[in-house]
Order: sequence, then C-alpha cells, then structure tokens
Amino acid sequence: MPFFKRYFEGGTSSVRGFDFNSLGAKYIDGKPKGGEISIISSIALGSSLDFAGLDNENMRISAFVDAGTLAEKSSDFSLNDLRSSTGVQFTWLTPIGPIGLHYARPLLKKSTDSTSSFRFDLGASF
Repeated sequence: MPFFKRYFEGGTSSVRGFDFNSLGAKYIDGKPKGGEISIISSIALGSSLDFAGLDNENMRISAFVDAGTLAEKSSDFSLNDLRSSTGVQFTWLTPIGPIGLHYARPLLKKSTDSTSSFRFDLGASF
C-alpha cells in the first residue's frame, strides 16, 4: 500500500507530547497501523526573543496547543479518541538548518499512550 494511503499521528509534526507515530491502532507487534482519517489542529502564540535582550531575527519562542485524532477506518471515527497537548517551543534558524526544541505535556491522553515531553529536532520547519 502506498505510504500516502494511511495517516499517522504523534510527534513533532502532529501532536507534540506524544511519541512519533504512536497514536491510533497498532499491530500485535506494537507497530502503528495508521488510519484512513486524521484530524490535526494546532494553535501557537509566537514571539521573537527581543524581550530577553536577544535581537536575533532567526530565533523564535512560542506557546502552543495541539490536538488530533486518528481513525483506522472511517467508520471508527470518534471524537472520544481526541488527544491534545500544550507546551513551549524554541526554534532557531542556523547555517546548518533549523533547530527546534519543544517541551510538551499531554492534556488529553489514554493510559496506553506513549508520551514524550522533551524533543530536539534538526531540520524542522521554521
């Protein structure tokens, strides 16, 4: 099956505070199955670091809230499976590429979810 036929959630590019591709149904061996329907939303309030005395256009700090849900089959879709997190992110555009650091805490999670509070990314979107 082509990779674009299934959606995956969890991690920096979707719902921060959860491990990469950890949300949704899994196979018996624990690998993610992905899903037919994915809904992801994020809102962030960002700022330069001028308030901290760093006059650098290549650095940003932001507070965010992420939310998302994933359904293996479209008939299984339910908002009861919604996950969300909140946190802060620091992004710096360096000569070798963008560097991102974020700290996130899940707000809505299930006991079986795999979480990850702190993440470092090299090459993340700026």
